[in-house]
Amino acid sequence: MRERQDHATMCVRKLHIEFPTLLDSMRGTAEKVYAAWPSKAYLVDKRGRILFSTALGEQDFHPEGLEAALRQATTAVKESRLPRGAQ
Repeated sequence: MRERQDHATMCVRKLHIEFPTLLDSMRGTAEKVYAAWPSKAYLVDKRGRILFSTALGEQDFHPEGLEAALRQATTAVKESRLPRGAQ
């Protein structure tokens, strides 16, 4: 598990990820809940809804898709905090 944690930490640093991330347990709890495969990535909101997911392989990961989903989610959060009528 320590090696997995080290690898995940390296990925978070290299990709400059500034939001909470999850490293699944060896029991695969997140995998079971979200039907994940080991090489899948998910963007999940606070309600547990999947906002973005990758295909099965690392070659199928397209950072621009994740970036677009993050922008959309961030914009939605910012807009929900604005007072009515403000833009």
